[in-house]
Amino acid sequence: MDEAQYGVRVNSISPGNVLTPLWQNCANLTPDPVAAVQSGCDQQLLGRMATTQEVGEACLFLAAEGTFCTGIG
Repeated sequence: MDEAQYGVRVNSISPGNVLTPLWQNCANLTPDPVAAVQSGCDQQLLGRMATTQEVGEACLFLAAEGTFCTGIG
């Protein structure tokens, strides 16, 4: 926010847990894979993990339409 006056725009995407094949593979290494995935879901405010599609859409938004985004979540 301090640099916005100079035309500097920095956005980041920090979705938290995203259910990817790697995440699922790691869960499968635990004694209870279903509980491991559920634990990851429980840590998210929405009560579920993000999908790779949702993260991609957030990237597209910031790249294409999000020209007036500064310091928002």
